[in-house]
Amino acid sequence: MNNDQLPFRLSRAVILGVVIVVAMFVWEGHQGFSLWDEGYLWYGVQRVMAGEVPIRDFQAYDPGRYYFSASLMTLTGSQGIMAVRTTVVVLQALALAAALGFLAAIDRKRADLPSILMFGLALVVWMVPRHKVFDISISIALICAFAFFLQRITHFRAFIAGLVLGVVAFFGRNHGVYGLLAGAGVFLYLAVRCESWRIWWMNALSFAAGIVVGYLPLIGMLLTVKGFAPAFIESIKFLFDIKATNLPLPVPWPWKVQASQLPLAEAARQILSGLFFLSTLVFGCASMLYVLIRKARGMPTAPPLFVACAFSAIPYAHYAFSRADPGHLAQGIFPTLIGMLAWAASRDALTRYSAAALLCAAGWIAMIGQHPGWQCGSSGVCQRVTIGDDHLLADPGTASDVALLRALDERFAGQGRSFFAAPFWPGAYALLGEKAPNWEIYTAWNRSDAFQREEIARLETARPGFAVIFDFPLDGRDELRYRNSHPLIDQYIRSNFIPVDGMTANPAYQIFRAKDAK
Repeated sequence: MNNDQLPFRLSRAVILGVVIVVAMFVWEGHQGFSLWDEGYLWYGVQRVMAGEVPIRDFQAYDPGRYYFSASLMTLTGSQGIMAVRTTVVVLQALALAAALGFLAAIDRKRADLPSILMFGLALVVWMVPRHKVFDISISIALICAFAFFLQRITHFRAFIAGLVLGVVAFFGRNHGVYGLLAGAGVFLYLAVRCESWRIWWMNALSFAAGIVVGYLPLIGMLLTVKGFAPAFIESIKFLFDIKATNLPLPVPWPWKVQASQLPLAEAARQILSGLFFLSTLVFGCASMLYVLIRKARGMPTAPPLFVACAFSAIPYAHYAFSRADPGHLAQGIFPTLIGMLAWAASRDALTRYSAAALLCAAGWIAMIGQHPGWQCGSSGVCQRVTIGDDHLLADPGTASDVALLRALDERFAGQGRSFFAAPFWPGAYALLGEKAPNWEIYTAWNRSDAFQREEIARLETARPGFAVIFDFPLDGRDELRYRNSHPLIDQYIRSNFIPVDGMTANPAYQIFRAKDAK
C-alpha cells in the first residue's frame, strides 16, 4: 500500500468513530431520563457552574468531569440535561475515534472500512449508561496512552502516558489506581529481557513526572481551595470505613442462568452477559501470560495496543465485579474488548471479520436492552416530558415523578425555597434548579450519628418547604432503607414536618411539608 494512503486510512477510522457516536446520539439522545445516577452528574455540573466545589460543597465524583462539562456548557450558556449529554458525547466521540484509530494502525494494509465499522459497532453498544461514559472514555484513554508509549518507547512518550494517567485520576481516583496497576504491568513487561536498565529507569521517571503534572489540577485544589483538602481526605477515609467501592451484587455466571425457565432472548442475554464477565478474567490472565512469555523468549512482540489491554484488563475487571450488573460490566470491559479486537486486527481477513462479527453480535444481544433508545422503542410506552427547555421521551414512572416534583414545588416550595429529597433523587434538585439543603445527595450507605447531625443542622438552616423520602430497600436489603441507614435524619423529618396525602398513588413515596408551608 502507498504510504501516502496511511494517514487517509487512519483518519477514516477516526472519522468513522465520530460518525458512529453521532448516529447513536441522534437515535437516543432525547430518550430516557434518570433522576438517580444521571441526575447525580447533572446536579454536580449545575453547582460547579454556580461556583461551588465538588466534594467540598456537595457529594460528588472527583472534580474533573464536572469542570469538563461545565467548561463546555459555559460556551453554550445552557445548564439543561441535553447540554450535559452533549458534553458527554464529545468525550465519547473522542474516545471511540481514538480506539478505532489505534486499531486501524495495527495493520494498516487490513484497515478496511467494513472491519473498522464492525469494530466500532462492537464497542459503541457497550457505551452505557450514558452518565458513565466518562468512566468508559477514561479507560479507553488509558489504553491508548500506554499503546502510544509502547509503539515507540521514548522518554517523551513515557511522560505523555503518565500525563494522561494523572489527568485521568483527576476525573476518577479509581481510574488512577487502575492506571497505576496497568502501568506497573507495562514496566514489568519492559523489564523482561531489558537491554538497558538506565533507559528503563529514565522512562519510569518520565512516566512518574507525567503523572504529577497531569494531577496538578487536583494538587492545586488541595493547596489553594479552602476546605477542599479535608473534604477530599474525608471522602477517601469513608471508602476505607465502608471497606468497599460499591454495593456488591452476585456475579451472574453463565452456568447459573435458568435458561429453560426464560424466554429465548432473555436467556441468550443473560448467558452472554455472564460470558462477558468471565471473559474479563480469562482475557486478562491469558493475555498477560502470553505477552510476558513471548517477551521472555525473545519472540516477536504482540501489537502495542494488545499489550496495553493485557495489563489493563485485570485492574478494570475489579470495576466490573465491584457491582456485577450490566452497567458496571460496561465500565470495566473495554480493555478486554479492545484487546480482543486488537488480536483480530492483526490476523487474516477471515479471522478478523469472524471475530469482529462475533463480538459485535454478542455485544448487541447482551447490551442493547440497556440503551434508552431501545427501551422506549420496544416498549412503546414512553411519554413526552419537558425537562427545563429540553423535550424528552421518558418511561411513565419517570414522567410521573417529574410531574409530582413540579406539583410539590409549586405548592410548598415556591419563590426559590428549597426542598429535601432522599435517598436517590439528586436529579430532583437539578430538575427544579434548586440547591440541595444538605451535602449528601445520593444515599447508598449507612451514615454515622455525627454525620447525620451535621446534615440536620444544614436542614435547619435551609428550612426546606417539603421533603420526599423514597422508602425503598436498595438491592432488596432492608437495612438500606432510609429509615434504617439514616435514622436520625428520618426521625427529624417526621418530627418537624407534616405528612401529606393524596399527591401520589405510590406508597413508597413518603411526602411531608414544612409546618409553615400551606
